[in-house]
Amino acid sequence: MQVQRLKAIGLPLAIALLTVVYAFGVLNIRSQFDEGLVGPQFLPTVLVLLSLAMCAVIALRDIRKLDTSSEPAQQADADTRALQLRTAGLFVAIVAFIATFKPLGYAASTTAFSWVVLWLFSFGVGQPALRAAVAVAVSAAGYALFALAFGAHIPLGPEAF
Repeated sequence: MQVQRLKAIGLPLAIALLTVVYAFGVLNIRSQFDEGLVGPQFLPTVLVLLSLAMCAVIALRDIRKLDTSSEPAQQADADTRALQLRTAGLFVAIVAFIATFKPLGYAASTTAFSWVVLWLFSFGVGQPALRAAVAVAVSAAGYALFALAFGAHIPLGPEAF
């Protein structure tokens, strides 16, 4: 049972450790002037907190599932493996989003990232137009929040850099 617990929390723990390393990098971001609440550290800090919280939720859920599961060990292993693949896919999507943000700009990278996340969580299965519309809506809402509400400059395309 201990080995299954370690398997269940292995990937969330690895992602949490990478997030902590990223958090130390976020602490080194400095602004040349005071921007109030929304400065260059704001969004990365929010992402760090969300990532750590989600890793904890996933790890606790997997441990509870192992403790209360009456399924055969093979089915539990298959479910754990599927969850680990989804978590790894989400991690790869985040890395790809970060890597493509500057070359593609906000609009393309955020819409693609949103679409991939919706696909990973099986939203709009068999309805690609719905999935695309929600991805565009998420991107537009994010732009409205940061560019309009907070006054933060967000480059829509690569030419803005």
